[in-house]
Amino acid sequence: MKKLLLISLCIFFASCSDNDTYTEINGNFTGFFERGDRTAKVSLNFNDGI
Repeated sequence: MKKLLLISLCIFFASCSDNDTYTEINGNFTGFFERGDRTAKVSLNFNDGI
């Protein structure tokens, strides 16, 4: 579910390419997106303790 949200954000902000990467460390999801000479980073943190 969390990874799906990150991928959805990727699609929303820019079309995904083969150079895009996603990582998860302790519930923190980070996506790196490359578009030509530009690189963007999107990070999501989910607090399940709510």
